[in-house]
Amino acid sequence: MERFIIFGADGFLGFELCKQLLNAGNEVMHMPITDDPFPEEKLLFIGRNSNFTIIGKDQDLNILTPIHLIIPCYDWSNDFKDHINYTQNIIEKLQSNITHLTYLLHDSIELDPFLNKINVSKITKVYFPYLYSANIPKNTLFYNLLTEENIQRNEQILNVTDAVAETLNIIASEKSGTFVIKNKNVYRWQECLFWLTGIKSQIKPANDNQVVKGIGREVVENQEHAIFPKNLRKIVENNLQNV
Repeated sequence: MERFIIFGADGFLGFELCKQLLNAGNEVMHMPITDDPFPEEKLLFIGRNSNFTIIGKDQDLNILTPIHLIIPCYDWSNDFKDHINYTQNIIEKLQSNITHLTYLLHDSIELDPFLNKINVSKITKVYFPYLYSANIPKNTLFYNLLTEENIQRNEQILNVTDAVAETLNIIASEKSGTFVIKNKNVYRWQECLFWLTGIKSQIKPANDNQVVKGIGREVVENQEHAIFPKNLRKIVENNLQNV
């Protein structure tokens, strides 16, 4: 059993990661990044798992050793600057106890200036496309896309459950470096819209003759960043322009 700390295990991506790590028999600790309590409905979903704990503000962090620290920056598009500065302070206190540091990202976040201040031997960066589920919180990148007036057809989306399953494979490999999780199924948008509306789309996707069978996703190792459509990049850049 491995010990993980997730900064914001109550977030969209963070909670899915928390669930799957617990289901795999790991110990997971939630490090709050806001003053909001952990949502009760999410605690009930976890089932009050004895391997899940919430780190209190007054807890001695030096006893948390060894740890794999996971930072789901993907969830922080609206408050990245505040959250990353807070996590930076915690990492500096914990870095002698950290065995592995994993960032979960989208490509509009410039992380390198923060990495230069961190003295951890094993660092992994995982980049995601848009992530969706049956319930999409309003503070997610995918919700922002759906509320834009001009939505361009693009296949770079994944169900959050599938994306986290690939992330667990990366974590289990214990590799450091950069990984990009990509969609390879040209029918993904149709599947997503069916999830959200229950209506089956009759519109054929681009490249209809290149349907990928099987799981329909891939992981690319040692690529600098993911490829996102221009309209998403604009949304995120506007949110992060003061970072």
